[in-house]
Amino acid sequence: MGALKDLAQADIENLERAGVSAQTSREAMLFSTLFSVSKGNWRPDADAGRRGYVLPVASFEQTLLDMVAFRLDAPLAFWTAYNGGSPYLGHEALERASFYKEPLRVYETPLEWLQNDCAGIVVLDLRAFWPLHLADIPYLITTNQAFGVMLLAQLERPFSIPDVRFPT
Repeated sequence: MGALKDLAQADIENLERAGVSAQTSREAMLFSTLFSVSKGNWRPDADAGRRGYVLPVASFEQTLLDMVAFRLDAPLAFWTAYNGGSPYLGHEALERASFYKEPLRVYETPLEWLQNDCAGIVVLDLRAFWPLHLADIPYLITTNQAFGVMLLAQLERPFSIPDVRFPT
């Protein structure tokens, strides 16, 4: 994606004012670009006129799965590059919490995740089959009650199993 570029000093300063350290920006491999949004996905767009930030979404093995874009002026809105690339940002944190059977911190936005040194996950797709991802996690910790209530309502679903048929 040729329109992506390393962070300029002005971007680093803007992020620091928003509570994201330069070190975290580098470690998270944050990029800056002009982008537009179409059908729920972002794409680089030199004519868009709106600068935003892009984070790679990588697996625990560092395979690129997706990229999430957001703007500092509206952090609650964020977009992925690919539908279904990954249901969450922060694979290392989820893997660690699952392995050690520890609580998992869930942030509402990529900006909040960055402000907290990438120490949890951001849910990118609530439609994913979350029991698979959260099977060994004892509980989730959110940063505010409203987000926690919304997350619980979205994740809590009755699951039915298909009828099992066998020869008699």
